[in-house]
Amino acid sequence: MAATTEEALSPALALRQRFLSSIKDGSSEFDQRDIERFQEDDDYVNCFLLHKKSNMDDAFQLVNEVLKWRKAFGVHDISESTLDPEALKIGAIFFHNHDKEGHKILHFMCKLYKRDAARLPTAKKLAAYWFEKHHSVSPCDPITIVFDMTDTGLSNLDMDLIKFMIACFRTHYPYLLNLLIVYNMPFILTAAWKIIKGWLPPEAADRIRFVGKSDIGQYIEPDQLFFHMGGKDQFRYVYTPNGDPAVRNGETLKKKVTFAEENSSAKTSSTEGGPESVPKKSILSVSSSSSGANLSVLINGLSQKRRRRDENSFIGELLTISPAEELEFEVYDLSKETLEVIALTNQKEKPVAYKVKTTAPEKYRVRPGSGIIGPNSCVEVKVYIQPGNQTVVRDKFLVLAMYIDDENKSGAELTELFRNPRNVMMEHRLRCSIRPFYIENQEKQAQNRLLFELKTEISQLQASVDQLSLSQTRLLRTTRFVATASFLLLLLVIALLLLVVQPSSVTWVLNKLQVIP
Repeated sequence: MAATTEEALSPALALRQRFLSSIKDGSSEFDQRDIERFQEDDDYVNCFLLHKKSNMDDAFQLVNEVLKWRKAFGVHDISESTLDPEALKIGAIFFHNHDKEGHKILHFMCKLYKRDAARLPTAKKLAAYWFEKHHSVSPCDPITIVFDMTDTGLSNLDMDLIKFMIACFRTHYPYLLNLLIVYNMPFILTAAWKIIKGWLPPEAADRIRFVGKSDIGQYIEPDQLFFHMGGKDQFRYVYTPNGDPAVRNGETLKKKVTFAEENSSAKTSSTEGGPESVPKKSILSVSSSSSGANLSVLINGLSQKRRRRDENSFIGELLTISPAEELEFEVYDLSKETLEVIALTNQKEKPVAYKVKTTAPEKYRVRPGSGIIGPNSCVEVKVYIQPGNQTVVRDKFLVLAMYIDDENKSGAELTELFRNPRNVMMEHRLRCSIRPFYIENQEKQAQNRLLFELKTEISQLQASVDQLSLSQTRLLRTTRFVATASFLLLLLVIALLLLVVQPSSVTWVLNKLQVIP
């Protein structure tokens, strides 16, 4: 009966339920913060399924391995304040720019790292810090890693550190690696990289690209590529405590709009009841009927949302809000809910309370609709548009924010706080739009089917041509053999006739041919 129930659930919900039910009471194997994230973060659950290609048993085993490692390694204890400042200032590892597919690039400047057994633990924590920095926000958006081997030698190659990174790609950070680009590798390190490639699983080994200045442009646009690699970007790394790459400002809409609270039905936000009152809904539950096609749709949709977040933000007095101006819902299926995310980042040193309102509460489900963001923290507000709502151009969302002194306020206290604000409130408005992605998908599917059929016909024709060529070769060989055999047989018959009719003539012929001495 349990198996039947699991099959009826969506993959993400089934995986979540299976893992949470397997945790024994009083177990200390996992960090409670990781358990809570797995319980609440749909994207985090999905990354395990994506990494294991929707194999439920493998994904379940991976969840156990990853969460045990995270507690043993102390991932939650790694931060800028606990890392060696000098390690951060060197700039051996940092995020900058995107590849041609829109994936973030994590740069490893290998010449800045010297192999040192005493500093290996620090190097591992630094690598985990940057992996965690991305994966904690965008677990379903893989990254491209560039190993810049310019001016490196044997003293820069630390096999133990590379083994740790490979473990991160294979297990510790599921669905993290898009491509591993090794740039300008010295000949002296070729043998070492052959060994390293052998440590990788086949699917990861296929993601390695060895490039130089002439061909790295296949993966990174010139304006996103460093100048010394043949690009136009003259970026120089400078460490800024608690700093992230600058984002572009957006403009605040000035039009007067009335924003309403959501209904108190199942569509309400978590303002009143806290986190426990929010029904958990997995993204994959929307598309469990056709896991193969919808898995690809999920990957593309999430990746595009993450790229928009990085490139399109509004920097306000209290919060940085992404997207800056517009919530664009990418509709893949008209009969299902569609998700868009509002990222709220508090880059200040004081806690900030927020609330999200909409002009059309009957159309949307907002989770969580209000809450508190700690200093230098980020919250994702998930906005679901209900099925069948295709007209949204008049809809607006309003984000309210204000400083507070107590981070432990209840939902009721937050509601009262926004009804009777004591401090100055920040307001920012977002308009809505729909991108009918399902039409593009249908066209792409038709094009892919046609392309597949053409490729199949070409393959069949090529196989027929190869078969005819092989038959022709065999026929030619047979013809030559028959001709040679016929000629020899004719000579034999002539010799026999001469021998029978006139033996002396045969002797004379052989003498002429100098066969008989």
